[in-house]
Amino acid sequence: MSCNLFLLAFVLGIGGTFQYGLQISIINSPAEYIKSFIHETWLKRYGSSPSEEIITLMWSFIVSIYSIGGLLGSLFAGYLLVRFGRKKAMLLTNIPALLSAALMGLSRLSGSFEMIIIGRMFSGVCGAVKQLWGDGDHAAEMDDMMAEQKAINGEKAKSVCDLFRDKAVRWQLITLFLVSSCMQLIGINVVYFYAYSVFVKAGIPPAQTCYVSLGVGITEILTTVLCGFLIERAGRKMLLWKSYTVMSLALGLLTVTLSLQDSFFWVPYCSVALIFIFIMSFGIGPAGVICPLPTEIFIQSYRPAAYVLSGVTNWIQLFLLGLVFPFIAEGLGSFCFIIFFAYCLSMAIFVFLVMPETKGKTMLQIMEEFNRLNYRGKKRQTVLWQNDSSVTIATRL
Repeated sequence: MSCNLFLLAFVLGIGGTFQYGLQISIINSPAEYIKSFIHETWLKRYGSSPSEEIITLMWSFIVSIYSIGGLLGSLFAGYLLVRFGRKKAMLLTNIPALLSAALMGLSRLSGSFEMIIIGRMFSGVCGAVKQLWGDGDHAAEMDDMMAEQKAINGEKAKSVCDLFRDKAVRWQLITLFLVSSCMQLIGINVVYFYAYSVFVKAGIPPAQTCYVSLGVGITEILTTVLCGFLIERAGRKMLLWKSYTVMSLALGLLTVTLSLQDSFFWVPYCSVALIFIFIMSFGIGPAGVICPLPTEIFIQSYRPAAYVLSGVTNWIQLFLLGLVFPFIAEGLGSFCFIIFFAYCLSMAIFVFLVMPETKGKTMLQIMEEFNRLNYRGKKRQTVLWQNDSSVTIATRL
């Protein structure tokens, strides 16, 4: 890897996905301070204390509004790239980031918790997906793309509506929706939510829990890097269903250990170990496998629509989960993990039985496997031919 390419990857990470991950993870730490600020502001304005339900509602709205901003940002990202180019578009996305920081920083001075809500929304706009290619030799990738374009006879890009209507991609659509939904419904954010109380119960001083949280983040980074080495050897399907299985077991056992947290002195340590196991499994499996999935199971004409659908689904689910999760946590306590346990287990079964392996296969072979599902009981030949000869397209990560 050249120095310029490394610097480009570093800048894109800090300017793109880092801001997304920061806003997702950092909001839990100041939770009590923000709730106290909402209580104080409400009392000064209206002369009476707000109910716990109102505070929880305002807090959940602060958490979830980030995803609405992200949804708006993702809708405008394509226009900005075409209108201003990628470099200028990335620079423009820093404007909502600066507005967000200013609004949230001045919220206490102004006595307005609404400024935090607006600032979080601007943070979401800034978190829109940005993809760039740096300097280097991309001849192989370009050859594959051109070959695939010829194979589909110059077919124009499909819309999201076409994605829903076309039976030829029915099971690709189902696979993408279910597997992509795991980024929110798998419970990773819920585990982070409970991590602080688990670490304190395990005897870790509150002043040092930040270092343990840092260790959790480093663990996720290292396992994601490890996934990059394993994905071409073990295969996508194997990594996914095995990771889902381990994660579901970890969530099931975590539900038990959290319920018995005060019964035995060693139970909190088991909870800490299960949290690390869950996060390691997430990094090795879904965190590294899901991102390139639309490229591997859809041909070029359907990929833009597939990415739009995946992005919109992700932001909407993040909004809904952030809005209702505080109420679920209050009502069910540690048993809220059962919901995510059921999803992880069902996804492990789905991937094992339904999802085809894409490792080392051409697009033609992948389409043939999906066509067995899309056209059960019917004979249909996969059309990926040009000038009476088959076109081979390598699946790349």
